[in-house]
Amino acid sequence: MLGPILFALLVTAVQTYRTPTSKIPELDDFYYFFIARDLKLYGVFSDGLFRDAKDYFIAPDVREEHADVKPGRFFTPAYPFFLHLLQTFDSGLAKSIRCHCFYKEVEPPPCPNDFGRLVAIQVVLAALAAFCAFVIGIELSGSQRIAWLTLALVLATGELGSYPRTYLSENLSLPAFCAFMTFAVLAASRLAGRWFLAAGVSLSLATLVRPGYLYLLAALVLVLLLAPLLWPYLKRKQPLAWGLREAALFAAGGALLLVPWLIRNRVLFGDFELTHGYAGYALVQRLAYNLMSWPEWLAAFIVWLPGFGDELGKLLLPERLYERLGFFDANTYYQIGWNAFRTNTLAAAGSVEAHLGYLIRNYIVGDLVKHTIVTLPLAMRGFWAGKYLALVALALAWPVLRDLWRTGNIGLFAVLSLPPLFMVGFHAFVSVSIDRYNLPMIIVFAFIIASYVDDRFIQPYLERRASSPAA
Repeated sequence: MLGPILFALLVTAVQTYRTPTSKIPELDDFYYFFIARDLKLYGVFSDGLFRDAKDYFIAPDVREEHADVKPGRFFTPAYPFFLHLLQTFDSGLAKSIRCHCFYKEVEPPPCPNDFGRLVAIQVVLAALAAFCAFVIGIELSGSQRIAWLTLALVLATGELGSYPRTYLSENLSLPAFCAFMTFAVLAASRLAGRWFLAAGVSLSLATLVRPGYLYLLAALVLVLLLAPLLWPYLKRKQPLAWGLREAALFAAGGALLLVPWLIRNRVLFGDFELTHGYAGYALVQRLAYNLMSWPEWLAAFIVWLPGFGDELGKLLLPERLYERLGFFDANTYYQIGWNAFRTNTLAAAGSVEAHLGYLIRNYIVGDLVKHTIVTLPLAMRGFWAGKYLALVALALAWPVLRDLWRTGNIGLFAVLSLPPLFMVGFHAFVSVSIDRYNLPMIIVFAFIIASYVDDRFIQPYLERRASSPAA
């Protein structure tokens, strides 16, 4: 296994270090930098940029350093604590984070960019995420060729090598979720309790990075509890207690990392909420898309195709059908969600605390049909992780699925693919749904293509070569 790890590390490092590692922090990077700074200066996990906000906006004086910093839970803790841990051993990183937070509004900021060690560690984490593709390929196919090809395709997208030079939570959530996918496949393949426990631990770590994974964790506990009902259909002779035992191990692994954070929130805030405020902040941006017309809804299936969708939309459609489906123009639904729609719904709700409930009652439950239908093109937009890799995999999926069914490996493939597919739907239902949220799907796509190429091209070629007279 050392070869695939070194290969993943080498390729990821080359992709990362093609660009300067001293990238100036921007946009979402500051969400985590401010919390890490407050941890370093005051020993308090705060709400960072949102700590004094009454309207999801940054308070004018939040960049100023002062000792009156209150505990918060707007964000989950894993990535800010990861940054804080590195600050403890890297004074240059600590100084850089503190300076960039103070001079956030200054361009260019008069700050050091001593992020080299952080980037190097994130390269290692990205390489480990890629290595998971190799392990999954071996377990699903039993073929070294397919495993290597799966790994090569994952790395060829360049996606994993593009994040270590950013300061975003994907640097932690991606390896954590890829580890979960690996342990889940091993658990389903070998039916050993330790893999169920490991899957729970890794998914709980992913949840402490991105809170939406909590819904997947709960759903999988329920699936494991119901698993004994499926034994007759799966032709397994497992005892009824087996599903209960494995569900308990998975849930225990999930609780191992989550419970301390939830207890902390109960002590400080009086309840066991994982986060507070973030759900409304994300949901209001998503709900603005429900304002789209039906012709715009149809247009979205073209415009949101990966890579060429924008240009194809401009070629085939009138401007009025695609102009509001982008991100940056003031009249797009994304910007409307950030501004007018947020302002209007917040005023109607009366407060940030009441905002989430107001949105759910009036724009999800109160308009469930439209919300569900709009979720479809948004799910498609988020589905294209790896861009053209996803398109090719979708085109080849049917023959590969047929082969997996024939060989009896369709169940393991379902274990691999259904959790990230669940998250594709979830992200489309509650967020603006971009492919960055669904990066683990790249492993699924890579395995489909690798299986097809090996079965249709490589294996027949090797068989012809072995049977030829010259051989």
